[in-house]
Amino acid sequence: MRYYPYLENSSTTASYKTVEIEKTDVSGQTLAKMYLGDVWYKYIVEYPIGTVVLNTDIEKILTTSKLLPIGINTAALTTYDALTKISGSVSIDKPTQTAIFTWNNPANVDVTGELRVFQNTGYTKLLIASERVTSSSATIAIVIPENVTGKKYVAQGWFIS
Repeated sequence: MRYYPYLENSSTTASYKTVEIEKTDVSGQTLAKMYLGDVWYKYIVEYPIGTVVLNTDIEKILTTSKLLPIGINTAALTTYDALTKISGSVSIDKPTQTAIFTWNNPANVDVTGELRVFQNTGYTKLLIASERVTSSSATIAIVIPENVTGKKYVAQGWFIS
């Protein structure tokens, strides 16, 4: 949030306005656009979405990187560790127009996997089909239900905790 000590042509005094919402990558990093050394900011970090784990005081950005330290509970780390041990693969079989997501959890614990198939138009990815299965090991197959001539497709496999 950006801090505005006052708004011109207004009787409103100090306020915060949301100027950017970022989502981190798997390494916990993101890229935000801010003014260096000139503007006051306040940060609110939610994990998972809707649960505030950090709510800072106002401060100026004085360097090109900013660390926002948060604590993640042991259960979340255990879940993450368990997910990293699952082996899986995603492929598309062109002759049969079938996208396939297969996984195996060596801990023999059920996880929810989702296969998503997108048409890549060059400008955007359009979701054309998705399917979820909960199991310790599974294969999801989705047949692309249209003429694929001259089109490009992307298949993604996800684990949902």
